[in-house]
Amino acid sequence: MYLGALQVIVDKSNPDRLPQSAQSLRELMEKLPIYLNVPTTAHPGELGQKVAVLQGSFAALCRTIGLVPWVYQQMFGNVCG
Repeated sequence: MYLGALQVIVDKSNPDRLPQSAQSLRELMEKLPIYLNVPTTAHPGELGQKVAVLQGSFAALCRTIGLVPWVYQQMFGNVCG
């Protein structure tokens, strides 16, 4: 996987080379602890729950400052609604 990531990152004719290389490295990091018998720590909670809390805080901030630039709505949708 590592060699594949290196090979794809240097292929300038491939417009999707960065995401493909990154995915290979993510998969390598996911599988490496299993093969090297390295303990990993569990991360409590799901990402969705953490995002929901952050989204609520961001919406509260938007209401507090009373300013919602159109660029935020284009980037994040209606999170300040």
